[in-house]
Amino acid sequence: MNTNSGSSWERFVQDNLLYANTLDGILLITSYGEQIYCWGPKIDEDECKQFKGVFNSITENQELAICQKGFTLKRDHDNIKGFKVHYKVYKKSLCSMYCMSENRQSGLIVCNLPYGMLITTYSHPVKAQDAIELVENACTLLRN
Repeated sequence: MNTNSGSSWERFVQDNLLYANTLDGILLITSYGEQIYCWGPKIDEDECKQFKGVFNSITENQELAICQKGFTLKRDHDNIKGFKVHYKVYKKSLCSMYCMSENRQSGLIVCNLPYGMLITTYSHPVKAQDAIELVENACTLLRN
């Protein structure tokens, strides 16, 4: 990535995702699960790989299995480093998944893009609908 594209991406993130102080984590990965950009808590390579292929399910059973499995990310919680937070999928469309932590204190939004995925997190007191609207608007811009 050259300097101009890096600064363009940083500007896009600031102007379309961070300005509202709604999100606490942003991750952009390739369709192969390789990390391109991360803002907020560090995401391990193994954590990135769990998102690989989640929008490529062929059968209803595969899609159901993905939704039932959910996702797990390590977070710092109550001064515990690497605390694992499990997110359950509560809604999936052709290009988005909305997930909520088991304690309902944080959410995860996974959006499919032409060449990768945008994955974002938010925490209480942010409302899911506010975070979803923000992220979906940014993804619409990225898809066009």
